[in-house]
Amino acid sequence: LRDIILATGLPTLLVTHDLGEALALATRLALLADGRVIAQGTVAEVTAQPTTAVAARLVGWGATLPLARVERMAGGVGVTLARCGQALPLTSADCAEQPLPSDAAQVRLALRPERLLVARLDALDALDALAGPTLRGVLRSVTEAGPLWRAQVALGTATMATGAMAGHG
Repeated sequence: LRDIILATGLPTLLVTHDLGEALALATRLALLADGRVIAQGTVAEVTAQPTTAVAARLVGWGATLPLARVERMAGGVGVTLARCGQALPLTSADCAEQPLPSDAAQVRLALRPERLLVARLDALDALDALAGPTLRGVLRSVTEAGPLWRAQVALGTATMATGAMAGHG
């Protein structure tokens, strides 16, 4: 289908519920929720910085976690998760360059499943160079689905489902 679209050069409108199909075929993307366009632009624009939790979920960002506090700090932003109180320093590269909200309760931290690493506590020291900001929790379940895995992690009283991620056993 992509070859035909490119060969003919004709404007094409594709309506799909399949994210993989949309990402493979589209040059521009519009996300609809409840009959309204909630995001639109190039595929990179829409998928790199979703502006709502619904948009983040639709483009495969996995879990979104509510925040209790957001503050500017040297080199980035510090966030504190609402339910478990864990704090994370995020670099400028991790954050959209936007003004910080006055009410952290209106902000959620979105996590890309392909950027998550689930590791045992005793293995974290060896992974510090690659791990980046770390959340500590209890792995509740892991479900394998071919090359993808779905992990459910409890962070304090919050449970985070990471979404599909590549696994190596």
